[in-house]
Amino acid sequence: MKVTIKEVARAAGVSIGTVSRVLNGKDRVSQATRARVRAAVESLDFKPDLTARAMIHKQTQSIGLVVPALTNEYWSALAEYVQEAAWNKGYTMLLCTAGYQLEKHLSCIQTLIDRKVDGIIAGIRLNDPLEQDQLNLDTWPNVKMVSLVQGLPNTLLVGVDQHTSSIRAVEHLIGLGHRSIAYIGHSADREMGYRHALELHGIQVAEELIVRGDGSFQSGHHGVMQLKEQGAAYTALFCWNDMTALGALQACEAIGLRVPQDVAVVGYDDIPMAKLVKPALTSVHQPLQEIGRTAVHRLLDLIAGEEYSATSNILFDAELVIRDSCGSRLRNKI
Repeated sequence: MKVTIKEVARAAGVSIGTVSRVLNGKDRVSQATRARVRAAVESLDFKPDLTARAMIHKQTQSIGLVVPALTNEYWSALAEYVQEAAWNKGYTMLLCTAGYQLEKHLSCIQTLIDRKVDGIIAGIRLNDPLEQDQLNLDTWPNVKMVSLVQGLPNTLLVGVDQHTSSIRAVEHLIGLGHRSIAYIGHSADREMGYRHALELHGIQVAEELIVRGDGSFQSGHHGVMQLKEQGAAYTALFCWNDMTALGALQACEAIGLRVPQDVAVVGYDDIPMAKLVKPALTSVHQPLQEIGRTAVHRLLDLIAGEEYSATSNILFDAELVIRDSCGSRLRNKI
């Protein structure tokens, strides 16, 4: 038979209200009384009725996380950090993966809302300005939400400045002497960083060197093959994420392009695999643990009623981690 809160109160010699305050972490309970209640909870193996608790407090002590794909080590690692931070605050996490289709992301958000989560952390990436018109967050006016990616309107952002960090990555290639730099990806902010870097250095953007991809390993492989079929001439390649870059490295090997001797390659995200491949991948590192933890803490602040403004966004520094694939060490020997 299930133990009730009344039995816990009787065993601890306190009122039901005192037990409730202890279980909910409220103040106005002495340390001695709190210890007696916790001892009674443990000895009786008391399990709170979460459904009833949610009805009373209108909260489920759960948050949702929407990411594109766990096959990308970036998102799987971030999900681990978000779950750990949520757990440490007494929250559970519900996870949805939605690929790179806006419609699926919106469907995941609705599903999480139907599950009565208290708030949502969203990894929605808008790849087309027209998607801004499709994305109407006013549909859910009372949902507390934190975004992990730039471009989600009217939402608190926790992440990195992807535009600026992309400029730095491309400028590194330019500094190594490259002038024909290709780009594989479908990220508005990172592509704009790529374009801006070229323009800053007086290099004309060659549209034929830009290949669209969905961020997968296959898209990187396909992108290099497409550039080959088009007869495109380039000496460096900037990829919008590491999975794309890993696919590009495989395709380069398949068609006889040596990395970095024939083509330098730079990725983005600095996933664990980046330093294990040969040649090791130069990549933009994002502080995932700090991003995940901060996203959870800021979401819980919003759930607690805190307001945010346009200046509330939190952007961490991104670092370019230089390894063998960009050829900087090779250039230094020449």
